[in-house]
Amino acid sequence: MIATVRVSMFVHATEDETRLLDALKGLVPPDKITRVQLTGHFDNPIIDLRATLNGDEAEMLFQRICKELYKNREEFLNRKEGNKIYLRLDKVGLLDGELTTGGDEGIHLEFRLR
Repeated sequence: MIATVRVSMFVHATEDETRLLDALKGLVPPDKITRVQLTGHFDNPIIDLRATLNGDEAEMLFQRICKELYKNREEFLNRKEGNKIYLRLDKVGLLDGELTTGGDEGIHLEFRLR
């Protein structure tokens, strides 16, 4: 059902990159995470931690999110826009080991359906 999941989390200069990377490793396999250096509006450094999961790994993340955030799979699938589902998880929640939605600065997920 889930073909691909793309995950992206911005780390700003005032944030602890190591701590956020460790938290992200609890969500996606460490070997899938890449680090991209960006420059912000005021020339401040921003790190984009990205991951792409395919096949079974994508489906496993989908199942975890359905289990922890939604009553059932169909409730999550109701968020569908075309063949994609967009979700933003809270960084602070992830740092606490919890999956929660929202937050001003979140972790962006894009699920692509088959």
